Amino acid sequence: MTLSGQTSNRVGAEQVPKHDIDVGQLVDKQGINAFNVMVLVVIVLSTALDGYDIFVPGFIAPALIKQWHVNPAELGSMFGIGMIGIILGAPLFGWLGDRYGRKRMIVLCSVFYGLVSLLSLAATSMTQFTAMRFIIGIGIGGLIPNAIALTAEFTPIKYRSMFIMLATLGVPVGQLLPGLVTASLVPAYGWHVLLIVGGACPILVGLLAQFTLPESIKYLVLRTDRVDEVRRIVQSIQPGAALPKGARFVIPEPLFAADLSPAKLFAGELKFITPLVWFCLATVLLSLYFTVSWMLVVLEAAGLTPQQAAVRAIYFALGGVFGGLIFTPLVHRFGVAAVAFGFIVVGPLVACIGISGLSTLLISAFTACAGFFIIGIINGMEAIMGMLYPTAARSKGVGWGLAVGRIGSLIGPVLGAYLVGLKLTNFQLFLTPAAILVFGALLFLVLAALCTRRFGGVRLNDEAAIHGATIMGEHEGFDRLVPRPGA
Repeated sequence: MTLSGQTSNRVGAEQVPKHDIDVGQLVDKQGINAFNVMVLVVIVLSTALDGYDIFVPGFIAPALIKQWHVNPAELGSMFGIGMIGIILGAPLFGWLGDRYGRKRMIVLCSVFYGLVSLLSLAATSMTQFTAMRFIIGIGIGGLIPNAIALTAEFTPIKYRSMFIMLATLGVPVGQLLPGLVTASLVPAYGWHVLLIVGGACPILVGLLAQFTLPESIKYLVLRTDRVDEVRRIVQSIQPGAALPKGARFVIPEPLFAADLSPAKLFAGELKFITPLVWFCLATVLLSLYFTVSWMLVVLEAAGLTPQQAAVRAIYFALGGVFGGLIFTPLVHRFGVAAVAFGFIVVGPLVACIGISGLSTLLISAFTACAGFFIIGIINGMEAIMGMLYPTAARSKGVGWGLAVGRIGSLIGPVLGAYLVGLKLTNFQLFLTPAAILVFGALLFLVLAALCTRRFGGVRLNDEAAIHGATIMGEHEGFDRLVPRPGA
């Protein structure tokens, strides 16, 4: 098999010369093979452990109250500071991934927050432990945008949105893991085992990523000293391919300059799309963390024992896992329309969680359905972000989106505490996140219209976004054709 050059591929008025290999088209024209599956499996392992460490503080908190005699009110600062670390880490490592390589940042973040998690075993006070959670949060926040970007780079365009959603599905799967560790290992080894698992496993997966994941091929094309690595990746993407004599690698698409500023994320029509993405994601993340924080209170008020409430609350996480799985093909098939439907129905479902006097079956059903649509929407939003921006700024675009969106996850539990202090009824309590989700749905309908124009339809389309960016003048400040000297 021979890789032929492109003679008619145009960006603006420029052509890719014969024997120049467009790495974007090379990826897009391939089917799914063992290479794609291997990349996805390692990424999902990484994001699952990311999810584990996001939610594990809630399982450690009761032990801290007993062992260190912590006032429960102090736990709010621990949860909040960890989320602030995540908010800061996402854009920082998103920028570093665009500039120094996505694989490199995935490995660095995994090993970094794993080591700090192990170091937190030595903490002897709430102040020390809270500081450790802030540092861990920075590493957690930096992994996901790079994982999404790397997944996008190696997935053919036909399957890209689906693979991005599968990659991010690791986070809700990780939400289940602390409960499993608590049930199986904590009785025998104590609560410290939660930190050991949360530290050792990311380090092991980081080492696995170092030896199995490829670096982004489009990133490598921009470097002058990694030709052999590009060739090896091409052979993995297209086994048995023979490179034509004198071939070189090129990226004929607009590229953002590698800087930390988010200004380029507002070029052209993106000046409307980017803030809408941020606000929509913030509404659903606020509702997620509000619900997770106060769900047990509502379930017990409905007449369940604490043990029964805990079991029913697991349905929310299970619903989220199924939501990610089922929403993946739906968003792949119906694009922004599937996410819009999720936004429309999720608000009433969250409100129903607070209705008193319902049977345990209905409470469980509403809880599972709310988790299903909330996690499904989040995965769909991440897929949209992974397709909106050109290659060189994809990590940055996703990183800033997750960072700003996570402000909602910081506000959610605090808002819940304030509303509980007002002694609202359970139904009134959950009307608040429901109303915020309805507002998010209205915003998303506007976003869906803009994305439909940008993608050339409701389905997520990377090429349409690229050409739309060129047509709307978003190429200002970009390189339009980046050649890579090849052998």
